[in-house]
Amino acid sequence: MKNRKTKNGPIAICTGGGDAPGLNAVLRAVVYRVGLGYQGQVLGIYNGFNGLFAKSAEYEELSIASVAAIHTYGGTILGAASQGSPLRDPKEATASLANFKKNWEKLAPKGLVVIGGDGTQGMARQIAALGIPMVGIPKTIDNDLLGSEVAIGFSTAVEVAANAAKSLMHTAAAHQRLMVLEVMGRTSGFLALHAGLASGVDGVLVPEIPFSMDQLERDLRKKLKIQDRDSIKLGGRAGLQGVVLIVAEGAIALEGKKDSPRTKLTASGQTVLGGIGDFVAGELSRRLGIEARLNTLGHVQRGADPNGTDRILATQLAVEAIDALYRNQHGFVLTTGPQGYKRIPYGEITDLRRRLEPTDPLLITAQGLGMILGTGPN
Repeated sequence: MKNRKTKNGPIAICTGGGDAPGLNAVLRAVVYRVGLGYQGQVLGIYNGFNGLFAKSAEYEELSIASVAAIHTYGGTILGAASQGSPLRDPKEATASLANFKKNWEKLAPKGLVVIGGDGTQGMARQIAALGIPMVGIPKTIDNDLLGSEVAIGFSTAVEVAANAAKSLMHTAAAHQRLMVLEVMGRTSGFLALHAGLASGVDGVLVPEIPFSMDQLERDLRKKLKIQDRDSIKLGGRAGLQGVVLIVAEGAIALEGKKDSPRTKLTASGQTVLGGIGDFVAGELSRRLGIEARLNTLGHVQRGADPNGTDRILATQLAVEAIDALYRNQHGFVLTTGPQGYKRIPYGEITDLRRRLEPTDPLLITAQGLGMILGTGPN
């Protein structure tokens, strides 16, 4: 799809998929760079690609004044859409892409910045194939975009989960209780593992390593047996140390699959994972004869205000994305790597997700610390 009017046109930008800490920081940096560096205009598209899939484009012009203070806030001022891609259905795809082309011709942007995870960038791949000048910026608290080492939102989500786990460790110790913290991570355990190492919990269960409930029971029995009332002192009083496990929502038990509900439907009919944390807490309480409590962190991980690391990453990628578009370089997802910026061509974006490998340095670190993984002796 060619459009000669886009040479000096505005920059369009959208935030797709589930929200993540740092989206507003990207928007702010894009507006600043376009306005101050190129004296250009930025059009914020509402609700991901939906604002361009609509019969009439849904957007607002973003100014420096309107975005000056948004970088420290979670969520996204443009809204996000995570209800699945309309491009998967042939009829919906035909109508959506027809509207997109019409809206694109009318707005005549110079290029489009797409902030999103694997689902959003997968849609962007299909749209980029039309000839749309586009640069993607990765965001996902799961950190599972294949080819990207770190995505916007991950650092903050780890911090939120680690702080929650630390609080649970205090309560677990005070009441000699088992606490299970379920965090997000459908197919990848980066969030759970990083939060576990940051907080120092007793064990972490991740999707990449199916765990044995029998082995988990053995590990915890061993741990509880070696602790006595002289093993730890809290506030000057002797007491047993509690146990805290972090469980990714996509973790898989080798036993009891029929008894561990892992999917549920949202009001929109979308299938999501859930229930493994409740299963683990219930099974361990029954097997060990101790009190166990489940804590599901849920969307607190998504909606938190971005920390400094995510704000810096968001700003850095935003400026580079805009400079690339003004250099007429596009058709890739921009990320960072050991050698600086890294570009993942949209042609290489697939439905596969980045996952923990057995050789991951942090996984080896967890094993070296004796962290319980439900897989037997480390």
